[in-house]
Amino acid sequence: MLEKNLFNRVGYIDSLRGLAAMMVVFTHSWIVIPETYPALFHQIVGEGARGVQLFFIISAFTLFLSLEKLNYTGQKDLLLLYFIRRFFRIAPLFYFAILISLIFKYFLPHFDHLTIKNSFLDILTSITFTNGFFPTMFDSLVPNQWTISVEMLFYVFVPYLFIKVNTFKKSVRLYVVTSFITLILSMLFIFAGKDNPHEWVNKIYFIIYTSFPFQLPNLLLGIVYFFVIKEGKSYKDVLGVLSWASIQTIIFGIYQKIIVNKFDISMISPRIQVETILFILLIIFITKNNFPFINNKVMRYIGKISYGSYLLHFFVLVIIGRLINSLELFNELSIYYKFIIMSTVCSISTIFIASITYKYIESPGQKLGLKVFNFLKNKQP
Repeated sequence: MLEKNLFNRVGYIDSLRGLAAMMVVFTHSWIVIPETYPALFHQIVGEGARGVQLFFIISAFTLFLSLEKLNYTGQKDLLLLYFIRRFFRIAPLFYFAILISLIFKYFLPHFDHLTIKNSFLDILTSITFTNGFFPTMFDSLVPNQWTISVEMLFYVFVPYLFIKVNTFKKSVRLYVVTSFITLILSMLFIFAGKDNPHEWVNKIYFIIYTSFPFQLPNLLLGIVYFFVIKEGKSYKDVLGVLSWASIQTIIFGIYQKIIVNKFDISMISPRIQVETILFILLIIFITKNNFPFINNKVMRYIGKISYGSYLLHFFVLVIIGRLINSLELFNELSIYYKFIIMSTVCSISTIFIASITYKYIESPGQKLGLKVFNFLKNKQP
């Protein structure tokens, strides 16, 4: 069992959620500005998408932390509580986002950047969180909903992993095995498209990146971090994991250069895992040192409402982007100033909307989940 005071040292987790949410909002802000960015600026801003992997670390860590608090060892009532909590934490706001998507589809079809589908299968797979099993449906209704299906599938395995993976060494071994499998799969995809790499990338590249198998190593790194905290591991222990991911990244880059004559540390390379591990090192640093730029009341509040910010920010972006572009506001400014203004306005607007949905959808949804659990528990013989 973790020491009691250790449970109280995770206030920074909400701050990191806030950081992750703002990273994703900022990186998507450039999408709705119809101008071409310099390649370097595009690359730097695009790295804000790694906020998704930061979310994954935090999610896996907090799931293990909550099961540790419950002293979970396979009890059926705690398992029921776990799944009900997870469902009612995710579903209410996600279903609300689906409703908003359908409103955009039928009443605001002129808004760009929202390629919303509305077939029965799209809706069915979305509300059952199974869209990740269908390559063409990973983002069929809600922008970035692929992360929700990845998370929900991961939730299914967490109770089993919590019992079986109970030490730092075991968590590292599991990560090493899954990351190696992912490396081999990525290499096979590159080989399969070697004759027409450009067309192959357009068709399959993002589908690979958004798949559960590819993102699983990043989620497992959250479990690695849990045992870093639980067993009091240091930077040196994490550097060993970083070395493994770095070696895989080099191997992938060389392989890609040989097969398609392009050394590209791309989204489907292990370099994503390298950045995820760097996040762990950052978190350890924040844990050991007071870092007020990240760990402060404002960031903790943004972290508290981060789910709504993440899920709804794209709707905010397209509305504000459409307004600014149609009114030709800031036309005389450079694209850098436009980006700063757009990302700032969208961040503030998203925080405002997420605060409302947290109060009126997320919190009531979680309370409803506890009522459902108590009802089902009382029905049991």
